[in-house]
Amino acid sequence: MELKKIFIPSMGVDLVFNLNSLTPYARSSIIYDINYNDNTVIIAQPLNPVTLNADYDEMHLTVVIKGEKGRVRVGVKCKPVKLIKAYKLAGNKSVAAIQLKYFHPITKAANIRAAYRLQLGNHFLITGKIIFLDQEYVTRKDFVFRDVSFAGVGIICPRKVNLKINELTRIKVHQTVKIGMILQKKTKDNTSERKPVAIIPAKAEVTRKNIDFSESHILIGMKFINISSEKEGSLNTFIHEAQVDELQRLSRL
Repeated sequence: MELKKIFIPSMGVDLVFNLNSLTPYARSSIIYDINYNDNTVIIAQPLNPVTLNADYDEMHLTVVIKGEKGRVRVGVKCKPVKLIKAYKLAGNKSVAAIQLKYFHPITKAANIRAAYRLQLGNHFLITGKIIFLDQEYVTRKDFVFRDVSFAGVGIICPRKVNLKINELTRIKVHQTVKIGMILQKKTKDNTSERKPVAIIPAKAEVTRKNIDFSESHILIGMKFINISSEKEGSLNTFIHEAQVDELQRLSRL
């Protein structure tokens, strides 16, 4: 497997952090330039910026290639060596970039499927409900969807609702819930309007709970334990379109 055939300029890539941990996460980027002689690559600074002060254990530069048994994610270990505030592109455009030093060998990134965690916001949004112990909780009142991956979701819950304890915050790790998610993305002609693209019913298990997230809110992470292949495909498309949208915004297209 030759690196020159895998990583080339203008290719979309993912920086994956803590790949071999239980909670990897990724940030999309684009290769601007690569020097195969000194093992350095210049990529777009992700929308959620990377700094030189590591707040992670390891970083991999990864890409999807076509293998014998279908598409597979491969990558190389890397580290940031230089932040570039104004990297020159064609047409005299200047963009933020980062230079990485990468290290052989190339490895398969089997854990990448769960790693890409879409941070929800203005462009891509999820609303819906959660049923826990026969009680229904709805978005914007009892919780909000913070992020989503192929493996699960993260939600943020206010500690109190209408001056009373939010019962959803009492949930414990390993307890299960039912989730109904409405996947929405912004319309091209109106940034304030979003259209539903899919409805995803699923069961999920609580895997983490951060009660110190803030003074007013807690963070809860859940993994999907029962989702149909059809709905999984819809979620896959939603996340993929979000990645493409992020790459386009990185390039200011």
